Amino acid sequence: MTDKNKICATAAQVLRQDGEALVRTVTDLPDDFVAAVERNLAIKGRIILLGIGKSGPIARKIASTLASTGTPAYFVHPAKPLVTLSDRDGTEKSLIQRTWEAAMAVNGVDAVYV
Repeated sequence: MTDKNKICATAAQVLRQDGEALVRTVTDLPDDFVAAVERNLAIKGRIILLGIGKSGPIARKIASTLASTGTPAYFVHPAKPLVTLSDRDGTEKSLIQRTWEAAMAVNGVDAVYV
């Protein structure tokens, strides 16, 4: 088998395995799948997705896909804004928590997914 044939055979095997996994997914949808879809369809505001490590690029891709299909969505890296601010009453909140509260109040953010 030449290198070209080996590469094509490996690619075909991977695609077959992935296809079989997708077919299995159809019959193995989790019980809360419908509830999750309904919740997302009911959202009228923006969605913020967070992810760190391996989940970061996945969250970024989901936010991009949602935004490109008409759902306002944003990716926020959770480790970036690590500043803590104190209220006059001594309560401390992180800058990102204050940002979320403001975004939810002003911009109609309906969901934050971590």
